[in-house]
Amino acid sequence: MRKVGMIGCGVMGSAIARTLQDEGFVYDIDPERARALADGTRFQVAETLETVVKKCNLLILAVKPQTLSSIYPVLRQAGSKEKRWISIAAGVSTSTLAENLGTTEIVRYMPNIAARYKQSVTAVAAHREAGRELLEEAKTIALGFGRVHVLDERLFDGFTAISGSAVAFIIKFLDSLAQGGADEGLAYPLGLTIAAETAESAVTLIEESGLQPRDLINRVSSAGGTTVEGIKALNDGNLQATVMDAVRKTAQRSRELEEAAANHTERK
Repeated sequence: MRKVGMIGCGVMGSAIARTLQDEGFVYDIDPERARALADGTRFQVAETLETVVKKCNLLILAVKPQTLSSIYPVLRQAGSKEKRWISIAAGVSTSTLAENLGTTEIVRYMPNIAARYKQSVTAVAAHREAGRELLEEAKTIALGFGRVHVLDERLFDGFTAISGSAVAFIIKFLDSLAQGGADEGLAYPLGLTIAAETAESAVTLIEESGLQPRDLINRVSSAGGTTVEGIKALNDGNLQATVMDAVRKTAQRSRELEEAAANHTERK
């Protein structure tokens, strides 16, 4: 029988745990946060990190990457090599995790914060020596909080840039639309609602029309009309180049974090 252990009860860990119907244990350095997650679920609070590892057979690592180095020794002593693992620690590769946990039964997630509303877009990658069953199990869990893309782990940096971090980019754009609407007399809350609904319209066009973005833009734009004028302003502000630069820099930072995590392991 599967028993799930959640290590870390922050925003993402809690969001994932609340989609599960499993019995298991949760642990967090803040006991109040662990109790808040256990309330209303089938999870029990583990008083120690060792307890959650020993009592569960599928562990979900939902801690910040910089925390991992301090807990690896405790995880190993508690029997990490006999367990299956799912990690959402950004920038920590499955090979680094395997070296520290003593097992290759590891799957890595890159979700986004919409997981709490079951609308995450999540990348999933398994260690090259992990069993197929673990990957399928991890996919099923991830489908419980949104959409899933199984990727080669080498693509995670790019995925982080256009999904995990890009949620903030898209929200920034919607905020800018609402701010512009406020300048034109629309109350900001109403403008933000309209901008978000319009974003949903745009997504529907991309998903349902079968047309490329450039073709859709041309369909909306009439010669001498309002949309053309707005697109010209976006082009004058180098919107596309700025967004592409944001993606490039975000992916580069993801690579740097992964290298730092690997180098820390090598120095031990």
